[in-house]
Amino acid sequence: RVGAIVAYDPDTRRLRMLGSAGFPDAVLEGWREYPIEVDSPMAEAVRTERIVRLPRAARCARATRRARGTCS
Repeated sequence: RVGAIVAYDPDTRRLRMLGSAGFPDAVLEGWREYPIEVDSPMAEAVRTERIVRLPRAARCARATRRARGTCS
């Protein structure tokens, strides 16, 4: 299982990662700070104010596309 906590800054419209668990470092590198418009489960959750849950394969596919890392 993986998870992350982010803070949203409405002035800059960016998310900043405060903490995470279970992600490989290579995947996290591209996600330390990013715009709210990015196609990610976390950004979607903040935009829609709803919980977003994805199967592991879908999470890995999204994360590795952005970071060019691996997810096992």
